[in-house]
Amino acid sequence: MAERPFRFEAIVPSKPIHAIKVRDTVQAMRNFGLDTQRFIKRYPPDAGFRRTGRLKKGWTIEGPKVVARDLVEIVGNNVDYAGRVQGLKAKSPRQAEPWIGIGWSSIEDVGNAKFKEHLPRIEKALQGR
Repeated sequence: MAERPFRFEAIVPSKPIHAIKVRDTVQAMRNFGLDTQRFIKRYPPDAGFRRTGRLKKGWTIEGPKVVARDLVEIVGNNVDYAGRVQGLKAKSPRQAEPWIGIGWSSIEDVGNAKFKEHLPRIEKALQGR
């Protein structure tokens, strides 16, 4: 049997490789999380019910950390009714209609808006600029 020759070639990227600024990337992600948390804690104008502050105090932030090859910042709330009041729009735990009508922000809407706002700074850090 004849041996097949092996040929090794360097793989040259088509675009320049950027040196990621880890500290800047972590800080940009952290700022995104803190800004999201700060905004979601705001209460809408008084709607005639007793406010305990429990929901506001329940918002936490974790990260940034790597989860399945993604860099993530987690903003969450473990208060039992948080999902109904400020939950998601597209999947469970869904924000309930009465709370939307009163003016409570959804974590999904706030997170998406804040991510758009912070994306240029995150991209800049990831590109090493």
